[in-house]
Amino acid sequence: MPRITTQKEFARSKQLGFCYLCGEQLDNGYPTDDDHCPPKSIFNAKDRSNYPIILKVHKQCNHAWHLIDDMLSVIFDPLSGQGKIAEEKHRNKMEKRKVSVNLDGQKLDGYTNLPFRTFARRVVKCMHALLYKEWFPKGIQDQIMYPFAEANQQGKLISAEVSEISRSMSRRIASSVKADTFDCIIAYNNKFKYVCCWSTYDSGKPICLYAFDILNMSQMACPTAGLPRAVIGHYVMNPPKSDYSRATNLEIPLSAEEIEYPLPQ
Repeated sequence: MPRITTQKEFARSKQLGFCYLCGEQLDNGYPTDDDHCPPKSIFNAKDRSNYPIILKVHKQCNHAWHLIDDMLSVIFDPLSGQGKIAEEKHRNKMEKRKVSVNLDGQKLDGYTNLPFRTFARRVVKCMHALLYKEWFPKGIQDQIMYPFAEANQQGKLISAEVSEISRSMSRRIASSVKADTFDCIIAYNNKFKYVCCWSTYDSGKPICLYAFDILNMSQMACPTAGLPRAVIGHYVMNPPKSDYSRATNLEIPLSAEEIEYPLPQ
């Protein structure tokens, strides 16, 4: 039942020996660098002391994320309160991505081409490496559900199509949290939370169910029926060789709020 909730626990867990981004050993001759995941620029300075997640990675791997990290710091700025969005250069970045969508006869404003899914996969790769000391390889089958309404170019709400799946996953995670059968990482002054547990498909394929939240990110969007209030997802992979938590099979009573937000309070 690996859990990392304090700086001391993180210090004992952060020496991986491999780059969580590419999977290669860190002593293979390529320059290394410190990587923050999630990026420290997302968080207010007062939340970075307790504690940031910093791992050694290859410098080239880290550099590939600089533009995305910069964009994420602007996207999360209204929640972190750093005031970046008040600067013209940052405000223009968001204005360029602004779109209007006709949904059920109603015109709604939103943003396009935000790097959320790419970012979510990076977070999962990092947390998997930290918890289980194993690399998360490329090409893993997965599914990710964000707490934001997503529409296609025709204005159809595509997020609603998988909301029942995410609700089922969220219920299983919430039950495991209440049953105390979960793995987790909590950092940045409790402003970043990640929990997961392991289960199987009906076919017997092993899967990891996870949820994470940053700065109560659901506040960035209008509430949408059926959507969770955190990132909910799963990936198909053999269970780690190290210790891990299995999802509970108990039928545990849950409130609607616990299902929408299955992370520890």
